[in-house]
Amino acid sequence: MGAHASKTIPALLGLLVAAGAGVWIQTLQRPPEAVPASAPADAFSAERAMRHVVELGSAPRPLGSAAHADARRYLVDQLEGLGFETEVQEDDHVARRAVDRFFVVRVRNVVARLSGRSSTGALLLAAHYDSRPTTPGAGDALSGTAAILEAVRAAISGPPLDNDLIVLITDSEELGLNGARVFVERHRWAADVRMVVNLEARGNRGPAAMFETRAGNEEVIRALATATPYPYATSMSYEVYRRMPNDTDFSVFRDAGVQGLNVAPTGNLAAYHTRLDSAASLDRGTLQHHGSYALGLIRHFGNSDLAAIPDADGGDAVYFNPYPWKLVVYPAERALHLAGGAALLYLVIVAVGVRRKRLAVGGVLRGLVILLISLAAAGLVGWCFWWLIRNYLPHLLFGPYGRPYDVELLVGSVALLVAATCGALFAWLRESRGGLELWAGGWLGWSLINFALAGFVPGASYLTTWPLVGGVVGLLVLVVLSETRWQPAIMAIATLPTVILWVPTTWAVAEALTLAAAAAIGVACGLVLTTVAPLLGTLHRATGGKTSTILMLTGVGILVWVAARSEPSAATPAVDTLAYAVDTDTGEAWWASFDPAPDAWTSQVLGEVAEQDWAPAAFALPDTQVLVTGADPVELPAPIVRTLSDSRADGRRVEGVVSSTRGAAVLRIRAEASVPLHAVSIEGERFELAGDPEAEGLGLVWITAYGFGSEELRVGFEVADAWPIELGVVDQSWGFDALPSPPSPRPDNLIPSPTWRTDSVYVHRSSLM
Repeated sequence: MGAHASKTIPALLGLLVAAGAGVWIQTLQRPPEAVPASAPADAFSAERAMRHVVELGSAPRPLGSAAHADARRYLVDQLEGLGFETEVQEDDHVARRAVDRFFVVRVRNVVARLSGRSSTGALLLAAHYDSRPTTPGAGDALSGTAAILEAVRAAISGPPLDNDLIVLITDSEELGLNGARVFVERHRWAADVRMVVNLEARGNRGPAAMFETRAGNEEVIRALATATPYPYATSMSYEVYRRMPNDTDFSVFRDAGVQGLNVAPTGNLAAYHTRLDSAASLDRGTLQHHGSYALGLIRHFGNSDLAAIPDADGGDAVYFNPYPWKLVVYPAERALHLAGGAALLYLVIVAVGVRRKRLAVGGVLRGLVILLISLAAAGLVGWCFWWLIRNYLPHLLFGPYGRPYDVELLVGSVALLVAATCGALFAWLRESRGGLELWAGGWLGWSLINFALAGFVPGASYLTTWPLVGGVVGLLVLVVLSETRWQPAIMAIATLPTVILWVPTTWAVAEALTLAAAAAIGVACGLVLTTVAPLLGTLHRATGGKTSTILMLTGVGILVWVAARSEPSAATPAVDTLAYAVDTDTGEAWWASFDPAPDAWTSQVLGEVAEQDWAPAAFALPDTQVLVTGADPVELPAPIVRTLSDSRADGRRVEGVVSSTRGAAVLRIRAEASVPLHAVSIEGERFELAGDPEAEGLGLVWITAYGFGSEELRVGFEVADAWPIELGVVDQSWGFDALPSPPSPRPDNLIPSPTWRTDSVYVHRSSLM
């Protein structure tokens, strides 16, 4: 019994130390406390900033809505009241999104400038004021807009700035960064911008992270570390984000060669683009954190030599928070040096261990193989976990983006299942010399991974460099000492850098990628657990497998408990879609949903037996199947098509205007000819189709326009000979107010899905040009 306890208790205590460190570091990942309105005038106060959020966030603000126009007027009034030279930049952004898809947005940016005393360029603060039609957008991005208003108010309460300060509250970010593009390409102030700070949001809780910057970032990262009171950033996010297709307004400035910082909170993904992103649910601490960046960076870059900011040829930095709010920064070029130094130290320690007969080369290599097997097993556990949910527990995925609301508990379930699997695996692949060779072999794997990251993804190398340093120091102690009962404690202490860096990282992966990345989450958990492999193996053997069994049953129990309690409620609503369309040519009307089946709310108009069918032309959804059922037609004004000119001298060139009689926010145009189209023009911008290999023979194009309301959209087409152009025009308005008998309001446990198509009324007409 005593020998049994001598193995079990130290191993258990060591694991508790490591687990306790993980819980502790994760509890620190929270925003700072909100500052009240009674704070000094030159301080940022979340309570003062919330007044802007409440004022602007009472309703969604999609382009063309009354709330969108009201928000713009409010922003102009606020910035003019602060003494800024303020204007509304109105312009059209036209783009070709695919071979047969064209897109135009009437953009209305709010732009303001405050001159500095001796300017070396302009610092630009950016956020966007538009939202999707399904959300009040308190986090995305009123938190950034309000933070900028409060930050510039606080900044100008102090001494005047040396540099010019530009505030850009962009329009149409949600539709493809159109406001930022129009500013960079066409505004007279764009050439003066030397530094940009963009405030975004992908949630409405948690700390605001600086997640993206530009190449040559070392100097601005050092400024972030010293100029802001709560710097929260990792170079891993920079490395990951620049390899992803995701974009924000910052992307436009980055691609234009402007240095900058992109900041956003990501907590509570369920709120992103949904009704849950309300002023009431916005975390005041998150808003405080957002504003702390804005004010600190205004004061720093507002008084720096902006002309001296390095371009992309400057050095990049490795940076991370070992704990909030300490930001460690060093040149990325040192990553390989550190990897080499750690690897050399590791090899020296292993050589000493072999010489002292504490290690054998074969045993160390066996430990490396066990690490690789463990990572594969951990990834398989994560994959199976997601496969099980997707195929047998799909009711967990009723929330926005198919993300379970209890994702924290489910990530914990994955971690416990991986721990149980690894514990059994470590015990089955029995190791010699009390687990020291297994441990040493694990750190050999870490060293190899560290070299790979340092060479190819240096910004992420800190995740392996500093855990490896902790591991080799612990290995040195154990190699120098003879057999000791303190071995589990030494191993646990040596793994603390791993736990402190990897627990927040694993959670960040789960937040960013959801449980669809359960395999990656499993691998991350497995990598951490390899650093305590001997302790898990010891406990498994000493308890006859009971430890792993308990861990597995606990993980399964959490999953079962979450599955049993998960149902839509006001706090955890499900999402659905519904839309109405009427064809003024035929007098037919339909209700449609983009969901796989009707729910209790949509079935009131779809019925219980609505079937999938091709979407009627009135919805302007080519080759798309929806749940659809016939509806009572409502007399609504049809869109207008008017021909302006028709030239037939050399082929046919016809130009006209399309508009929505009812001032709908969106126009969708299907233009078709019996012969190939040679060119399309939109608001005076011409797109050549003849000679384009991808468009050769193209006789059908789609044009989507946002933000025109009742204003006319100018379009033109060129074809051979005197062939007619058939237009199918659909205007789309948000909400069901246009209907005399709209559906009853959704119950509290349902919200619209975050899509541009739902909760809309479509009116279709066809016309010949």
